[in-house]
Amino acid sequence: LLPAGGHEGPRLASLALPFEPAKVRRLVAGTEVYRRPDSAGNRGRHVLEVMIAEKDVQVVAICDVQARQRDAAKAMVDQRYGNTDCATYRDLRELFSRPDIDAVLIATPENNYSIPAVTKNAVDWLSRPPHNLLEGKVVAITGATIGGFGTINAQRELRWVLAKLEAFIVPSPWLMVSNAFKEFDGNGMLIEERYVKTLEKLMEALVDTARKLG
Repeated sequence: LLPAGGHEGPRLASLALPFEPAKVRRLVAGTEVYRRPDSAGNRGRHVLEVMIAEKDVQVVAICDVQARQRDAAKAMVDQRYGNTDCATYRDLRELFSRPDIDAVLIATPENNYSIPAVTKNAVDWLSRPPHNLLEGKVVAITGATIGGFGTINAQRELRWVLAKLEAFIVPSPWLMVSNAFKEFDGNGMLIEERYVKTLEKLMEALVDTARKLG
């Protein structure tokens, strides 16, 4: 599953990202970003700005159902790298059909003790017949919530769904950020050291698993 062309690590598809794990992106050589329609505004733009500022991250594709947001995101990436290589997709299935996606990170909030509708809808769309695009993919799960349960219910249910879809789920560590409004700084960066260390371990496990199964 490792991409050709001299990349040092697996490429990562990031799905429904609610926060930005700054200290682990050095593990990823290339990143495809799926920005949900409801996060295509200020939050999605902030996530992208933080990612493209990291010297060890390369954003190679943008996916958004809204052309205006999609084009604006691509313009940001093109300006950062000084080229027009960043691909764009309207359909998440087209993005996940790329042969160079080796691993998937799903970072999800939790709504009413369960998987948020937007996260479940994205997973269902990716597994829509005739092709289950999550089958065989290496997937890590994390999440953050303003409540006290740290997305444990959403993550548990999401693991059940992904197991049914025959994805390879990174078993540990579990990262569940509780009281998220206290755990990030004014720029949206995760600052609680124990969470940062767990996130680093999770990303290392994701990359290691992708390499072993490649």
